[in-house]
Amino acid sequence: MGFSLGIICGVLYFIFIPVVVFVFTEKIEIFTIDFSNTNLTDVNLSTNIYTSLILMAYLYSILIYIFFSEFYKKERIHYFFNNPSVNWKFYFSISIFLGFIIFLAAGIMEGGNWYVSREEFFKKSGILGLILIDSFAAMKILFIASLIYEYYIYKKLSTIIFITIIFLFSVIDIIMTGNRIYVFVVFAIVFIELIKAYAGKILWIIVALIPFGYMMSIYRHIRGNLFIEGLPTGSDLFRLIQETIEKEPPAIKNFLLGISESVNFNVLYEIFHHTTFQNALWGSTFIKTVVFFIPRSLWPDKPLSITQVAGKYFAPQAEHLSLVTTLIGEVHMNFYFFGIVFLPFILIFTKFLLEKLFNQNNFTQILLFIFGLLIFRMPYSDILLLSFFVLFYYKFILIIKKFGVQII
Repeated sequence: MGFSLGIICGVLYFIFIPVVVFVFTEKIEIFTIDFSNTNLTDVNLSTNIYTSLILMAYLYSILIYIFFSEFYKKERIHYFFNNPSVNWKFYFSISIFLGFIIFLAAGIMEGGNWYVSREEFFKKSGILGLILIDSFAAMKILFIASLIYEYYIYKKLSTIIFITIIFLFSVIDIIMTGNRIYVFVVFAIVFIELIKAYAGKILWIIVALIPFGYMMSIYRHIRGNLFIEGLPTGSDLFRLIQETIEKEPPAIKNFLLGISESVNFNVLYEIFHHTTFQNALWGSTFIKTVVFFIPRSLWPDKPLSITQVAGKYFAPQAEHLSLVTTLIGEVHMNFYFFGIVFLPFILIFTKFLLEKLFNQNNFTQILLFIFGLLIFRMPYSDILLLSFFVLFYYKFILIIKKFGVQII
């Protein structure tokens, strides 16, 4: 576990799966049901040789980082089992509580599109809303790391309890947030551990995960209508699932593109096509971490997250749409072709910073893996800011336990 492995898993999942489909089918189609209100187009191999070479250059840039990041002196990793800051029950309880507050405050149960409701809530709540959502995400990350730590390292949990907790967290989180990323993080770590333990049975592991992967794939169609009339009943949920399966029956290509969020691949190629030296952002989306506390009322032109910038660029008619660029797309939109050179340095700096902030031990290595995976998929500044929230709560728990305060 560690930051670099998180980056590698992000590349393999969000880039290489679409690339494999791209090579064999010569086309990555845009899902018109979800993205008909955008300027995104299908990506054809025959007309995208030049842009494919740009992607290859960025992938080699990441390989350079992986190679050279091992050269600087590392701090010794401390291995221990009874980590005083690890308590999955506490983090799970707090994350559910915060998620429920956001769920109610956003008015999602009153009906309407879940995404629009949440966006409106955070616009109105300002800095308090940002603190609330980052605290919620930080607690989920600490919960995931604690659960993995207690099962795989401390070996304190039984397999039945571990699977049950993962199932409960997955269901609760995707319903309350409409987002699959943290569920994906859990299964990415579990998949790595399964490979380590059962390398010879990897094919059977993949086959066993296909049904879950298919449900996560079609959930992107379900979530927009899940709370359209308020809290859904069991029959409403069953009807939505049935209608979605009819629209997108199981198929190998759609399955692979769905689970890997292939629209990110389309966005990336559009970025390569449309970004020029003149309209490059020149690092503006990277500074949000240090200016997040300034209200937009005082600074109307305060930099947006890269997902919001991409949404305004490729879907100007869709007011609330954000589009994922991946770290490669964010670097290219900011620095144009200089991004190929800058990317290894950005990653080395981030790895060095996070390893200095979090004392090197077998628990924080799991946290660093999660940050690496999230930074590749989500806005860089958002995840770096989130890492400071995680650090604060992680250290806070350590301090209060030193004073003998009992937590669940």
